[in-house]
Amino acid sequence: MASIYKDKFFCNSDVIEYGANINYNDDYSLISKYYLNPNSYYIIVGRLIPDNNADLIVDGFINSESKKKLIIVGDVPYKDSYADKIKSISDNRLQFIGYIQDRLLLDQLVKHSYGYFHGHEFGGTNPTLLEALSNNAKILALDTIFTREVLKEGEYGLFFNKNKDSVTQLVNTVEEKPYLLNKFAKKGIKRIKERYNWKRIIDLYSNVFNESIK
Repeated sequence: MASIYKDKFFCNSDVIEYGANINYNDDYSLISKYYLNPNSYYIIVGRLIPDNNADLIVDGFINSESKKKLIIVGDVPYKDSYADKIKSISDNRLQFIGYIQDRLLLDQLVKHSYGYFHGHEFGGTNPTLLEALSNNAKILALDTIFTREVLKEGEYGLFFNKNKDSVTQLVNTVEEKPYLLNKFAKKGIKRIKERYNWKRIIDLYSNVFNESIK
């Protein structure tokens, strides 16, 4: 956004990202509620809206050779043809579990997945992506300027393009060569500590407020 303001309005701005709490809790027994074992599934977390590209991820996944499950967490609180179309896809590897209100359970589902899919296309620094990092998730993200910034150009995750073939190829690749994804295990917390921690965010806001009242 800072570059947009600079290019379009010829003014400088302060960039303050979002933050996340680090989750040190590790209790994989919670995911047994859904008859899952660690690393036996991929996961998507988010509203079933076009901007989050769940349809693209689901289509790409079911065309892959994976024997793992794809867990879809989220829905929309209204009747919607886009969401209904996704939920109508028939494949025994798909598991739609709707909304999860239990934060601890959601964290454990993300933490113990084989891979966390992040398909959000807009919105800048996304809280859901930061929460995945705070759980040391192994991230597969849509290639956008935002995700590249958060994941530090691939240092903290892998990318796929906005087409189902790219998703299919990535799934097949990380299962043929698990080390490509496993190298991100237990790494995401480092990214939160170095850039997306609340102390840094609060200090940045304090600096802006203090400068504005001088």
